[in-house]
Amino acid sequence: MRDTDVFGRLGGAEFVVLLPQATLKEARVVAEKLRADVAAALRDELPLARALGVSAGVASGPSGTTDEGLGALVRAADQALYAAKAAGRHRVREAPASAAPEREVRRAA
Repeated sequence: MRDTDVFGRLGGAEFVVLLPQATLKEARVVAEKLRADVAAALRDELPLARALGVSAGVASGPSGTTDEGLGALVRAADQALYAAKAAGRHRVREAPASAAPEREVRRAA
């Protein structure tokens, strides 16, 4: 991870990685690498490897996203996560572009 990236726990077994200034393609690469790294770490622990793994949902939004937009972005990634789990777990899915928050236009006062 880069110095600007943020990793945190959402709750339960769900975590979030915020990648400022990353494209959707770059975010997917990071998610795929994380998924593969966890699988490799568990390879020698066969019973655990079947039970544990990484499913990920990725979404992208504009720079300067507000708190409200960030919440929408996390919800979009969460929906993609559930799509990954429904597709068989241990996968990465992208949120549709229509699920990402749109850029807010701010007017100078």
